Amino acid sequence: MKILSFALLFLLSLQVSGQQLYKVAPTADEVLPAWAVKMYGDHPNVWQVDDEYRIWRQTHPDAKTTYTQYYKKWRRAVEPFINTQGFEERPTPASIEEFNSRIEKLKISGASRGSTWSNIGPVETFNTNTGPSPLAKSEQANIYCIDQSLSHPDIVYCGTEGGEIFKSNDKGLNWTCVSRTYEIGAPGALEVHPTNPDIVFAGENNNIRRSTDGGATWELVLTDQEMWTNDILINPANDLIVLAATQHGLYRSEDGGTTWIRLLNEPCYDLEWKPNDPSVAFLVRNDPAAGICRFYKSTDAGLNWELKDNGWFFSDSEGRNDGGARLAVTKADPNRIYAVLIGEAKTDDSGFIGIWRSDDAGESWTLPNPPAGGPWDEVTHPNMATIGRTGGYHQGFYNLGFDASDVDPDFVMAGFLNLWVSIDGAQTFSCDGGYCGNNFNYVHPDCQEIEINGTDIWMTSDGGIEYSNDHFVTHYAVNRGITSSDYWGFGTGWNEDILVGGRYHNGNSAWHENWMPGEQLGLGGGEAPTGYVNPGEGRLTYYSDLGGVQLPESQNGYARYFPFSKFPVESYYDAESGEMEWDPRSWNTFYLTNQNKIWKTTDGGSSFFVLHEFDTIVNANAMSFEISRSNPDVMYLFQRDDYSWDPGRLWKTIDGGENWTELSFPPGYARRGLLACSAEDENRIWFAFPDSGDGEKIYTSYDGGENWVNLTTAALNGEHITYILHQGGTDGGLYLGTYRSIWFKDDNMAEWMPYNDGLPKSIATCILRPFYRDNKLRIGAYGKGIWEAPFAVTSRPVAQPMVHKRETACPGDTIRFDDYSMLDHTDATWSWQFPGGTPSTSNLRNPRVVYNASGKYDVTLTVQNPNGTSTKTVEDMIEVLMPVINEVPPLIDFTTTDHFTIVNPDNDITWEPVSLDRCNPDGDVAYYVNNYDYSGYGIDDILLPVNLDLTQVVDPELHFNVAYAPYYDGNAFIDSLKVLLSNNCGTSNITLFKSGGEELSTTSSGEGPNNLYESERFSPQNCEEWRPVTLDLSAYVGQYVTIRFVNQSGYGNNMYLDNIWLETTLVSTEGADQKMAISLQPNPTSGQTIITGQNDSGWKRLKG
Repeated sequence: MKILSFALLFLLSLQVSGQQLYKVAPTADEVLPAWAVKMYGDHPNVWQVDDEYRIWRQTHPDAKTTYTQYYKKWRRAVEPFINTQGFEERPTPASIEEFNSRIEKLKISGASRGSTWSNIGPVETFNTNTGPSPLAKSEQANIYCIDQSLSHPDIVYCGTEGGEIFKSNDKGLNWTCVSRTYEIGAPGALEVHPTNPDIVFAGENNNIRRSTDGGATWELVLTDQEMWTNDILINPANDLIVLAATQHGLYRSEDGGTTWIRLLNEPCYDLEWKPNDPSVAFLVRNDPAAGICRFYKSTDAGLNWELKDNGWFFSDSEGRNDGGARLAVTKADPNRIYAVLIGEAKTDDSGFIGIWRSDDAGESWTLPNPPAGGPWDEVTHPNMATIGRTGGYHQGFYNLGFDASDVDPDFVMAGFLNLWVSIDGAQTFSCDGGYCGNNFNYVHPDCQEIEINGTDIWMTSDGGIEYSNDHFVTHYAVNRGITSSDYWGFGTGWNEDILVGGRYHNGNSAWHENWMPGEQLGLGGGEAPTGYVNPGEGRLTYYSDLGGVQLPESQNGYARYFPFSKFPVESYYDAESGEMEWDPRSWNTFYLTNQNKIWKTTDGGSSFFVLHEFDTIVNANAMSFEISRSNPDVMYLFQRDDYSWDPGRLWKTIDGGENWTELSFPPGYARRGLLACSAEDENRIWFAFPDSGDGEKIYTSYDGGENWVNLTTAALNGEHITYILHQGGTDGGLYLGTYRSIWFKDDNMAEWMPYNDGLPKSIATCILRPFYRDNKLRIGAYGKGIWEAPFAVTSRPVAQPMVHKRETACPGDTIRFDDYSMLDHTDATWSWQFPGGTPSTSNLRNPRVVYNASGKYDVTLTVQNPNGTSTKTVEDMIEVLMPVINEVPPLIDFTTTDHFTIVNPDNDITWEPVSLDRCNPDGDVAYYVNNYDYSGYGIDDILLPVNLDLTQVVDPELHFNVAYAPYYDGNAFIDSLKVLLSNNCGTSNITLFKSGGEELSTTSSGEGPNNLYESERFSPQNCEEWRPVTLDLSAYVGQYVTIRFVNQSGYGNNMYLDNIWLETTLVSTEGADQKMAISLQPNPTSGQTIITGQNDSGWKRLKG
């Protein structure tokens, strides 16, 4: 389908409580998918667009276009206002007033308990792995606008996408929010009084507000429909005159902003006063009849306006499109004006028209870098609006900052997706940041505003604020205290205080209790709705766009990245993501929901298997998931339908996930669902309907979902539930997170209470997390950072022992335990009992225990604090398996997959079977690694473990055959093979064999130095190109050992293994147990891929 005319789309804007959204349209003749046509239409059905978008994405998984970028912003902007039919329906002023009144009445009536919320960050975001003094980085928050006081330059205000205004009194070094007691939208314009920094105007949504006390209060002085404010100016000679350029026209006040008149009806983009004459003003606005942007000049302080078009841009092409404009003036040359125009002069201009210049105060204009629009040239005439120099996607007026130096009139900065700088009066530009920048001079992509006052330069972006006083030769991030990070995912630790999350615009960040308060590390990634924390030891965290990250203990320490391949289904929108849930008995056993399946790992994520598949419709995603603490065999799961409108399904298992039965929903619209389960009763559950109307929002069941009790009251009218959380150790205590507030109720309360003292007037909950250790409730919020408060009620202890692995094949292995109890650690004690273990008791929180004999062992934990005592025994919590006795030479039979499993966490190269017939005419099956195509230098990538019991043998020898030739094309690319032995169940390794390069080469027909290299893919051509290797294991007689074959890739050539066998004399087979278990725990694995073997009938000889 083709868009016939999008000329007016740029002129329309969507006002929402958090964000401002401009319709960024593709070019006029661009072919659009059907879902995009619907999205750009009037009043589209959001769920219909979603369905068609999802289907389209399946065949366009990597497409990134102007309309896909707009979809993401549009979808996020309308999410809070989708009604039960799938259409956007914004609350009326009357409904907002009624809601606020209801909250206040509930508080006065005593229904509210005095919560005291506080923001805990991110206060500032820093680079990761950059040495002992990491630099702050603009990966913090999306800053829409900024303004600096001219009379008191240390005072600066900024506005965030999350709907907050911040103030700095020290020139950006520290910021404080000054708007939290007001429900405001994202400010699009700020103006500080020229001589009194306590007077500030802010344009937000359909409103203009004024503060006369430095931001302490904000008076509503102008409201109009679809007014979104682009710029506000106070006249420097007469502060009673105030101008406002908005999408709904030009407004003017002659009494300091108390009353206003609308002078123009067309969308107005930007305003400037002439630097040396405050009676002269400049304006750029849309001309709907001509379909272009026009320039106007006023000589009476903005009362009357005259068109000035001599040399100004004009186009009558059918492909023309007005995307907006910005102006820049300079005190260094008061007659100089620059104007940047975006949109299209003609078809295929891709979002950029050009930068015009006037040297006579707007009377005439030139285009220093012609032509208007394309064709584009990377060097001489780049498209500055798009991600690439000659095209690609752009984000229109949303990303447009522009200003000129007050010191050098030829210095111009233009910010789009990338930051561009001119030093010759807009004749040429260099790309100095964004997607064309570098980490050594990092500038966050997606510029929002550029403000230049004297030598002070401020650039705001989706990531924060950069400041410079030397024409941007150097610059640094100034975001400390701007706590408006926009969380799309959020996870927290258990016994260690850890905060992680994926953030809109700014990737993943993390914080650990050993670091400075609020100072987070930016870990990288895009903007995925992700972030999970393992509740066990090791500070292990997981992100779908990064993999795993082990956080450093110290803030300037090294964050270790490791492969981790499986994640829940994730969505940018509330109640549409799957979950990662831990088995309460082991932190290396956990579950996740992805597609129509629930997956399970028992080795810390090194491998996953499908525990259950719900029907056959892959896109019917398994979503909300709960595993009972009181009985982990009981689980509940909500599954969405693959069609946006239809209700999902609710499932229950009582046998650990082997079999599932479907439960009936209570009354409500089950398009989406949220689950919670009691910590002490597997039959007590809660279910919330995010899309249901009043009266059908939240239910509980006391019998495992057979019957339901409606907990909804009129207090929740108009609320949209985004998350629910049960507080363990309470009588049914449940928190509801919504798009506006937090609510709490337990079984002793007749009514829901607002639990929001200290929170912003309006706050949208992404995810709620408990931190029982410190008696805290946390919110990861959309657009307003992370908040915490004490729990609404006190939790009694709920004991839960946890362990790193429940099964070991190594007698004498050290088993690591930790406390997973719901327990406030203030004055807490722990008492463990380990019958059969050493020690048999412990008072530590995280003891280590050795079991020297095979068998199954119970574990008991008692926890106590001033709120009570709790004891829990987990029967058969630990199983020690008897290792295999070597009755015959060992075998992992490569001709079948019955006795080994390849574990490949990074889904990269691994050992693969290959059929060879050059040595044995009947054919051999060996295993090889394709180093020829793999470029992961220096990574121990492949392991082949063989578990051996050497307690009843003498004179053991390990034999294997290897074939290899290093790659050579003038330079050598060297791979190596290592054989490692562990006699402590994998805790550490001893190197038995290491060889690579020429030393390992087995080729008989090579080239290069000493004829030992191959420039083509190596494959053994005869028996002589296999080398037998024998390793003496007699030093390890009497021990249990694990042997690993490690391929270390150097982007060289193929490595082959065959004929691995153990040659020994068996002393005794008495007491042999044929069950063997080999596993790698915990994950991370340092990028390693494992083949684990199982053998039910003893060892045999390996022969291809």
